[in-house]
Amino acid sequence: MWPIFFLIVLEESDWISDFKPAKALVGLVAWSDLDIYLGKMSYSAYLQHIPLFSSVIGSAGLMLGGEMSQLLATTLVILSTLAMIPLSHVAYNVIEAPFSRVDSQFAKRLPRLSRV
Repeated sequence: MWPIFFLIVLEESDWISDFKPAKALVGLVAWSDLDIYLGKMSYSAYLQHIPLFSSVIGSAGLMLGGEMSQLLATTLVILSTLAMIPLSHVAYNVIEAPFSRVDSQFAKRLPRLSRV
């Protein structure tokens, strides 16, 4: 992800304007519907990842008496990550998006302060 971000910055600043393969890669990957969707869900995923991972890994550790293989822990993290996608989608649509709309409507009603 960071190399793509770096290429976007270079492309936006016209540093790679003549390097066609990099421009093509930026155009192919950046600003796709998937990127926009993941960007919207990222804050919800950020807020949920520690409680979700802690609950899943902690519960498995308690059920197994504290003994857990690396393979099982890795599998649980992957499954938790996959579960986080629909949870983030729901959290975004139920919590973030409605409050964002209320915030923008509230901001429109505030009087503009004049500069002194």
